[in-house]
Amino acid sequence: MTDPLIGALRGPFAELWLAFGAEIAVAALFCSTMLVLIGRWAFIPTWLLFIVLGNTSSGGAVAQPLLPQPYAFIGRFLPPGATVGIVRTAVYFRHQQRLEPLAVQALWLACSLAALLISARLLRRRPAGQ
Repeated sequence: MTDPLIGALRGPFAELWLAFGAEIAVAALFCSTMLVLIGRWAFIPTWLLFIVLGNTSSGGAVAQPLLPQPYAFIGRFLPPGATVGIVRTAVYFRHQQRLEPLAVQALWLACSLAALLISARLLRRRPAGQ
């Protein structure tokens, strides 16, 4: 929507769509895993990981090299930071995509899916609390 309507984030549509979709999927899988493990309080660890820690260390508002060292290091390995890295590279340096943010997103996606499946099977619960 941002590229055709307002001309922002002009970049490869598929790459941007996959980056944003992967982050949404990871957040949903992580929250579902927390629902299985701790029930209705699942929003707290999800909010802490993705909003409080993830957004502050992502490098979205301030480039990661300019962040304080702990945030710059942590941000590279969290989904919001990986997404910002993928999007920034796709928009400004189209043919120079790095492997690290892609690997971070893929690892989070695989691990959060595995955690959900394993925890749901072992505890015999569903994310909906049934």
